[in-house]
Amino acid sequence: MTPRAAVEAYFTTVLSGDGDAHWDLMCRDEQHAVGPREEYLRSVDRIAAADTDDLFHPHVTGVRPADPAEREGVEVDLVMQSPDGGGWADSLLVVWEDGGFRVCGTV
Repeated sequence: MTPRAAVEAYFTTVLSGDGDAHWDLMCRDEQHAVGPREEYLRSVDRIAAADTDDLFHPHVTGVRPADPAEREGVEVDLVMQSPDGGGWADSLLVVWEDGGFRVCGTV
């Protein structure tokens, strides 16, 4: 899996309600930040049960090296778009952990 594919799967798994797969795509720091796995899985269930037509959907626009002074990895740039055409640009840090690329959240 590439960093780009990891970010795409990161959003696909949460929107589809596959909390276990989503958890496994998060880096250890991100897992620690969101709290216990069981509690997090319940929140993913609530997201998946929501009307996903109203949620923002990511479109990856680029991949670039992260600032090594901050943390080793790559930054994946994306645009979060809503069905009504609104949205914003963001970047996610992706690192290599446990034999695969893991998403660490917003840069």
